[in-house]
Amino acid sequence: MEPKNNNRDPTINISPTVDGLEFTEYVYGYLDAGLSIFPIDPSGEKVLVRDWRQYIDRRPAFAEIGAWLDEYRWFNIGLALGGVSRALAIMFPTLEHARAWFKSLNELQQISLVSFGLVVRVMHGDKLRNVYFVLQSEAEDLVPVGSVEGVDGARILGKGEYVLLPPSQLGTLSYRLWEPWRYNVKRPWISPLPREPLEKILGTFEKKGWF
Repeated sequence: MEPKNNNRDPTINISPTVDGLEFTEYVYGYLDAGLSIFPIDPSGEKVLVRDWRQYIDRRPAFAEIGAWLDEYRWFNIGLALGGVSRALAIMFPTLEHARAWFKSLNELQQISLVSFGLVVRVMHGDKLRNVYFVLQSEAEDLVPVGSVEGVDGARILGKGEYVLLPPSQLGTLSYRLWEPWRYNVKRPWISPLPREPLEKILGTFEKKGWF
């Protein structure tokens, strides 16, 4: 699956499938899940649309998605947080920070996090470098505006920010789903998290002194 343009980094190995999913299955899976996505150049972080912020307030039409696939074939997938996606991302500076926070959650909170949200693995070659969590909220007011900065580089990203979704790749860094075969459904799986469990998950940051 080679892109038509010749501007991408030739060192990036683009495969027609990643973890058994076609690239288009990722793209339309995110769209079906109510996420508002946009294309980013696979050789870097150059956004391939005039103003990505328009996708905070609207999802791309199928005609737009089709045009992106026709022109680029493969692109890094940006997710516009907040807005119509009602999405937020929980970011940590290191894998150790992410693991420490996850282990501090009770079992129900851990299950809610991985059952409703996306856990994104950031790989450096074949080594796990970091993970971050992308959640949808049933309650729009729980999605922050901008970036909420915590201690030691922890952040919660909300409306006005974006993150990369799998199977994006920046140089030697690749972005992959933690559980690509969850529920044996061949598409990315994310679902809005109800207010009460999301409030409790976000509340753990203050309790643990992260924010």
